[in-house]
Amino acid sequence: MKRLFLSLVLLSLAIASLVMPGYRAIAGQELSARADRKITGQYYLPHSASVYQRSAMEHARVLNYYGQNYKSVPKEVSQQHLAEIKRNVQLAKKEVAKLKPEAAKDKKLEKPLAAMESHLAKCDEYCQMLDDEAGKAEGSDSEAICDCCQKLEKELQAAEAENDKIKEQLGVATKKK
Repeated sequence: MKRLFLSLVLLSLAIASLVMPGYRAIAGQELSARADRKITGQYYLPHSASVYQRSAMEHARVLNYYGQNYKSVPKEVSQQHLAEIKRNVQLAKKEVAKLKPEAAKDKKLEKPLAAMESHLAKCDEYCQMLDDEAGKAEGSDSEAICDCCQKLEKELQAAEAENDKIKEQLGVATKKK
């Protein structure tokens, strides 16, 4: 009985090892898997930048939602979300900066990369405005908070649209469902 069970397990593993490489090849066809991109991490840079931008966008949305529903936003709430927005914008900028060597080789990347950097720089400006408002001891004016958050979200969405162009150009765009 043990031999039969062991034989079935080994047979299952053998079949799985034959099927899995084919599955991985099919799943990876939509992505450019150039070895140099995998080794250097270039393969993941646009995706990690997206994660940071989307995270910043979500914090801006939450803060905007709070501002729309209350007359003032408590200092700790606005500063907590602002800290995360700033952190994620800075991390997105770092990931984008790492793509510059690739852009030097591929001139089609220069324009969306520069546009993305410009949108992220505008985010810094809105973060500063939000920081000034969030620093008020009596709480932030919800209208000012909402205005900054909506502008931040707009810039982050524009940066993400440019990042999508970069992903397509690099051949690492994933199909949207």
